Amino acid sequence: MTEKSAEPITKDRALEIARRTIATLKPGTELVILEDKTVEKDFGWVFFYTTKKYLQSHNPGDLLPGNSPLVVERADGSTHFLSTSLPPNRAIEEYESSWRKKKTGAG
Repeated sequence: MTEKSAEPITKDRALEIARRTIATLKPGTELVILEDKTVEKDFGWVFFYTTKKYLQSHNPGDLLPGNSPLVVERADGSTHFLSTSLPPNRAIEEYESSWRKKKTGAG
């Protein structure tokens, strides 16, 4: 899902985009952004999310399996889900590395 904008995106706007994006992932399940876990990078923001039910219950059965961190790019508001096959920090590093290569035209 991509929402392109002509101007750089602010953190508040990125949060709106992230909320709208995750709202469509699993109909009937309310997902919420974990704002205190948000990671800001040169490319934009990485948002983590979970179910509202899990935040209230802390019951592992209320987790959403396989939910991957969501990137909202600062330049245009485009969204990208990170790999779930890597620890989040490593997935962020790989995304950032790829972004830097694209930005500099290397690779």
